[in-house]
Formats: sequence, structure tokens, C-alpha cells
Amino acid sequence: MKRKITISLGNDKTEEREINYIPVRYIFAFLITLLEVLAIIGVMIVMCLYIPYFYIAVGVTTFAVELKIIASDDKYAIIGTINLDYRSLVHHFENGVWLYNCDSIMDLKNDILSTIDKSIAIEPKMLKTTYLNRFFRALVRIFAPML
Repeated sequence: MKRKITISLGNDKTEEREINYIPVRYIFAFLITLLEVLAIIGVMIVMCLYIPYFYIAVGVTTFAVELKIIASDDKYAIIGTINLDYRSLVHHFENGVWLYNCDSIMDLKNDILSTIDKSIAIEPKMLKTTYLNRFFRALVRIFAPML
């Protein structure tokens, strides 16, 4: 922003100059935004350290979309974001594509089988947490609505 100021040069001489400045409210807004970003990064790091498999979810969501695939009998398949419940089917108008006797159904089946091969079985011993983990989970739940 620009502002005109009057400078006294002595001997009753004055000069008007135009200066550039940044209002304090803009500086505060920038600092608050920076602190919010750092807080979100900190929460993500804490969640990755103390919540089992959260880091996998963070990594996957950077390049994937929530997608549901239902394949049956090597003849029928549904692919899309649709859930099979009343709210998704009637109120939210989510999208899905129904496939019948297509070549791509076998591709979907192979994709599902390869995903199952890459998957990790979660066992009860993997879900055991310490008091420190429980504390950080409780802390993160407090700030979850703000994220």
C-alpha cells in the first residue's frame, strides 16, 4: 500500500513523499496463517508417529481417490464413489458405473486380487497402544474438528 507523508526539511520547507508500507494487520494475518500451517504439519507428524498405519493413509490419499469396486461372477461389476446405503443412493446422488460382460471386469478383478496380495493383515497385537499413544490420540481428537 502507499501512503503520502510530509517531511519537514527545515527553514519552513516541507516535502511530500509517497512511501510503500505493509499494514500491521497483513503481517499478523500472515503470521497466523504460517502458525496454522505449522500446527497442521505438527499434528500430522504426531499422528503418523502414534496412530497405527496413519502414515499409509496420508501417503495413499495424496495420489488416490476414494473408490469402491464391487465385482461378482466375472460378469458384473460396479465402480464409483457410491455406497450401498439409502443416503448415498437417494439423497447424495453419488455416481457409479454398472458394467456387464465387459473386458474391463477382468482387469478390475485382477486389480482387486493384486491389491489383496499387497495388503497387510492387521493383527490384534499391532493395535495395542501405550498410555502415551492414547494421550496423543485424545489430544488429536480435540483438534480434529479444526482440521
